[in-house]
Amino acid sequence: MKYIGVILIMMAVALTGCSKAKPEPVIKIGSIDITAKEFEQAYTVLTGKSNDIASKKLFLDTYISRKLMLKEAERLGLNRDPDFLSDIQLFWEQSLLKLVLDKKIKELATRVSVSDDEVTALYNARKDAEYKGKDINLVYDELKYLILKTKQRQAIQEWVDSLREKTPITIDYKKLGLE
Repeated sequence: MKYIGVILIMMAVALTGCSKAKPEPVIKIGSIDITAKEFEQAYTVLTGKSNDIASKKLFLDTYISRKLMLKEAERLGLNRDPDFLSDIQLFWEQSLLKLVLDKKIKELATRVSVSDDEVTALYNARKDAEYKGKDINLVYDELKYLILKTKQRQAIQEWVDSLREKTPITIDYKKLGLE
């Protein structure tokens, strides 16, 4: 179970190699072939820039150095180090969690709404403390945002609770040292 993420990543890499004809490499670093698309993706992801020839030339040198260091790390067997594999598993889980939460929040955005009455009620509840001397029109957007975020958190929690209800969970509190 611990290495499921690593296995999935390795399968994705293997399947990528099974595609039809790989485009011709534009960079060769020893046995590593890099296509123009791969270089462009790395450049965009790592720099956030696009179509800037001067910065691409600077990035190319750094990119080659990175590839050489990664190749050396593999030669030393660091890619099979248990701590490294554990880190990859945690990163994979965090990335997947972010994706599912982003997807759920986008889905909720169409279902969660905030009415003027809710904003007014929150304003009235807080006007003597937090919003003393401020007109509702000045803090309306802030209040609406607070209510929206609260409703989204509640909806996410309800979704997680429904997942828990559908899934059998057993916990050995004693072995966890929680008893």
